[in-house]
Amino acid sequence: MFNVVLAMKCSASLVDSPFVRRWRFGLGSQWVVWVVCAVLLGLAWPAAEAGNFSVSPVRIYMKPRERAAAITVINLGREPLLFQAEVWRWTQDAQGKESLEPTSEIIVAPPIATIAPGGRQVLRVAPVRAPDMQRELTYRLIVREVVPERPASEGVSMSLALAMSMPVFITPQQAKPVLVCGLQAPEQISCSNQGTAYTQLRGFRLERDGQVLWRSQQGQYLLPGAQVLLPGPPAGLRAPGVAAVPAGAAQLMVETDGLQQPAFPVTVP
Repeated sequence: MFNVVLAMKCSASLVDSPFVRRWRFGLGSQWVVWVVCAVLLGLAWPAAEAGNFSVSPVRIYMKPRERAAAITVINLGREPLLFQAEVWRWTQDAQGKESLEPTSEIIVAPPIATIAPGGRQVLRVAPVRAPDMQRELTYRLIVREVVPERPASEGVSMSLALAMSMPVFITPQQAKPVLVCGLQAPEQISCSNQGTAYTQLRGFRLERDGQVLWRSQQGQYLLPGAQVLLPGPPAGLRAPGVAAVPAGAAQLMVETDGLQQPAFPVTVP
């Protein structure tokens, strides 16, 4: 999964945050600042295309003793592309709140480059800290277009910029996620990762005696030690062909990006 951020602005500048851009519309002497949030895509495509450039791969997996990983940026536009790349440490707290922090633990080279139309540039992501052989390390690689400053003409002046945010995982062999999920009233699912590697939630199914009572597709990274609350089955749950779902035991099936679908015993209230 990667993040895509688009921006339309009168006076271009570097993005203020890895996850947001500013939309600025010049209307005389007045300015309106809009914030655009990242679009989270739950599929790990081999390459992700955007308006001006593509990046491949969109997830970077490394082992602790690997010296570097290669990422290719391709200019899909008709003009030279100036871009900047940097790596941030990516964490989640116990409540699942995400944060990015500047880090010197991992570097990217070159950090800034220009690509001719139709050309490509290979980036190298290289850890510089001692490897952690017990727990996965998580980062975000941010590749953002740098739009040259242009004088604003009268009226509304717009330029389009783009940034991509891709996860970087440095995972020791024995690191594994340990997922624990359950129903939490009212109408919520609680999931925690008690392991030492990330997992990605993709969806949930509530089943009883082989019948699907409720289904939901939800994308969410869950890093080690984090917990999240997500929308769960509604009160007064009704299933196809059933007037109302009676209270009692059921199975909560969790779809992840792993090979198995964990099942957790729950009680429908």
